[in-house]
Amino acid sequence: MGITSAQIANLISITKPFGFFGEQLFQGLFMVLVIVVCYLVKKPGAGIVTGFISGFVEIIAGNPLGVIVIPFTILEGLGVDIAFGVFRYKRFDTLAFLLAGSMYFLTAPYSIYVFYNFLLLAPPIGLFLFIVSQAMSGCLVGGLIAKFIAKSLDKSGLTEKFSGVS
Repeated sequence: MGITSAQIANLISITKPFGFFGEQLFQGLFMVLVIVVCYLVKKPGAGIVTGFISGFVEIIAGNPLGVIVIPFTILEGLGVDIAFGVFRYKRFDTLAFLLAGSMYFLTAPYSIYVFYNFLLLAPPIGLFLFIVSQAMSGCLVGGLIAKFIAKSLDKSGLTEKFSGVS
């Protein structure tokens, strides 16, 4: 999972020429695997643990950002835990996946602190648009792709062994 995230970071660096909001387009990809793991485990805290492990592996896999990815990955996992927790880890429909992905916005304050300090000087609408872009990318890119993967795993029969685990 962390290996994939390290490559997503490289993909996002390619979008920099498309401007600030172009760079946000693929940010939601970071949420995909955390959402899928939480879907498979269906236990509170799975997101945070997955996020931490992912961040650690991401560093080893060569994410160019280094150790500063750990808070990002923990916040991503926390967001997924909150979203599935709203449904008590019992509802895994499109709404639950979209909500889980949209929680990517929780990384916005840390992103502003680490990368986008200039947003602190921007009009409030700039901060608002940044947070909305994070939520939308997480929701539409992360949530929908995660749902597709999770439901594909269900159809393949690979998730049957998880269904009886409590």
